[in-house]
Amino acid sequence: MNKIAILVLAANAPEVLDALIHAPGSDKFNFYVHLDSKRSAQDYCLSRDLSTAKFISNRVDVFWGGFNMIRATIELIKAALAEDQNKIFCLISDDSFYLISPDFICEQLYANPNRMDCWHAAQNSVTYGRYQNFYYFDSQPSTPKPITPELRKIDSSFVIGIQKLLSVMRSPKPELDLYCGSQWWSLHREVVSKIIDFLDSNKEISDAFEFSAIPDEILFQTLTMKLCRPLDLKKSPMLYDFNRNPKPFIFSDESELANLNIEDKLFIRKINIGSDFILKRYLDNIKK
Repeated sequence: MNKIAILVLAANAPEVLDALIHAPGSDKFNFYVHLDSKRSAQDYCLSRDLSTAKFISNRVDVFWGGFNMIRATIELIKAALAEDQNKIFCLISDDSFYLISPDFICEQLYANPNRMDCWHAAQNSVTYGRYQNFYYFDSQPSTPKPITPELRKIDSSFVIGIQKLLSVMRSPKPELDLYCGSQWWSLHREVVSKIIDFLDSNKEISDAFEFSAIPDEILFQTLTMKLCRPLDLKKSPMLYDFNRNPKPFIFSDESELANLNIEDKLFIRKINIGSDFILKRYLDNIKK
């Protein structure tokens, strides 16, 4: 039986992931989880039954804006590709939940599997500079996120990363027609297979993105358009709100969806697990 692979980038919301996995109708999905290696798997799963999800063993330290976000996503894709029944791949975070019922999500995804925000990036754009210039965010010393100075101590992995950066900087990055958008997407198996095969056989492209800024909002968009056009793309399946603080906004109540365009949206993030939002939203949509 065909399945939809839900690829979960996990770090800090085991309660939401627990609710997602055990919601009625979730058996239509296969769940694959990459847990940030900075997080203890034992603590993350404590007092929760997450056994129906497949936690991948090859874990990396994920830093905002860094290439390790891509590495984690690739590991999720490869784990899901190993099972032939997975025909559609959907990338979410562990603080995401169903906006509509799983039945309706399946209906929508099988009808239109390829959903990704994807805008062309001109050569004078911020996005183009994030690719063309060199960055290294995959470490505590170099993360752009604010942390205490003591956490920025230099270790051997940071030095190794800088040495590779210096090696890559000896040559200009390959020219690419760049596209950008939200990192949350769904794609057909054929599309993700082409992307993985391309990255495996084009190390210079992988290296170029490794030392870019926020590649999770560029790489999959760019390679989807490079390898798979013409492709009928709908907008990202994820509903999120960067117009309210905190950014992204944390939804706690149904009323907070007012005035948001939820057309074609299948999932929502971020969710406050302490509220009854999840239960109410799910029950309101379970019959749809």
